[in-house]
Amino acid sequence: DETMLLAADSEATDEFGLKHPHVKLNRVEGYALAWGSAGNPTIGDYEFAKWVKKYDWKGKSWDEAAKAAQEELARLNGEQRRLTELSRTPMQNTFLCDIIIGGWLDGPNMFALSNDGRLTPIWESQDEVRAVGSCAPYAIASYNTLKLGGVEWPENILKMMDAAQRGFVEEP
Repeated sequence: DETMLLAADSEATDEFGLKHPHVKLNRVEGYALAWGSAGNPTIGDYEFAKWVKKYDWKGKSWDEAAKAAQEELARLNGEQRRLTELSRTPMQNTFLCDIIIGGWLDGPNMFALSNDGRLTPIWESQDEVRAVGSCAPYAIASYNTLKLGGVEWPENILKMMDAAQRGFVEEP
């Protein structure tokens, strides 16, 4: 099965703890690819997004694209660490960024990039679901609860997610 679902919540919490609407999932123009970020929006939504737009995806394998994305995110997070140290501010995980990317290049694939430089393949792992960011435990718990309850993947879960976004859940 080569079905893939990338989903994101639509709310961000700013440095003051205030929540506001925010688009977290982005498409790569001209390709069957999407990516999302968690953590520092300056790194994810601005700097990494600029890199995604400039990167030449044409003819690239997943190995090439994953390595390039991993190096860019490590560079961006490293620069944030340097600036934080320069400002003599205690480092917090929220100052950094994690990325998830999935879609089709030389085949289907999905991977997560952590703020510590790790690249975690998702598509070939035994996990059916992977999540990044502060809501990751809730996303995985929700998925596992639905699965244990006998909800079939993906059609019925998608119906329930759609209904939940409208403010109610109906039985699939």
